[in-house]
Amino acid sequence: KRGAIIEFVRFLQGGQVEPVCFVGNREQLTEMKYLITLDADTGLSFDAANRLISVAEHPLNRPVIDKRQIVTQGFGILVPRIGVDLESAKATVFTRIMAGAGGIATYEQACSDFYQDLFGSAIFSGKGLIDIQTFHEVVGRRFPEGAVLSHDILEGSFLNCVFASDLSFFDSVPESILTYTKRNHRWIRGDWQNIRYL
Repeated sequence: KRGAIIEFVRFLQGGQVEPVCFVGNREQLTEMKYLITLDADTGLSFDAANRLISVAEHPLNRPVIDKRQIVTQGFGILVPRIGVDLESAKATVFTRIMAGAGGIATYEQACSDFYQDLFGSAIFSGKGLIDIQTFHEVVGRRFPEGAVLSHDILEGSFLNCVFASDLSFFDSVPESILTYTKRNHRWIRGDWQNIRYL
């Protein structure tokens, strides 16, 4: 997914990119205001899209960009709570241990976010709602090509990401310790590349 959101937003804004495949009227895409990003194994809960857009449209949540090209008021990205897909939660012994019951259990799981509570900004993990125009202005050409493995955390820090605790997406859990370790290895490599942006 490295840089894919940046490329897609560039395409939506009329920029020159190399799409893998595109069919339809490109002009209609220029009217889009928001983009919901998901992984292949991520699902939306009922009415999550409408509710995310409602939160984004609130006047106090509209992003304001300062002269440093950083969102300082409002939010450029909204991230929901990520629950565990029920099918994924019971797939293997490992997933049953790691995922717990799966689904949404409001009274058993935290409804706050550590980073949001402590720093006033959440972490973007590649899943959520993005304000397309703000994303294009703030992040469009900010990072050197091919130098960053994972853009998500950086994009969230420049766009001011907020955690929408009452909305949920569902994600699968790695099926084995090997898959889990490979994913963590990939994430850690990406985090090391982000250090210079601190």
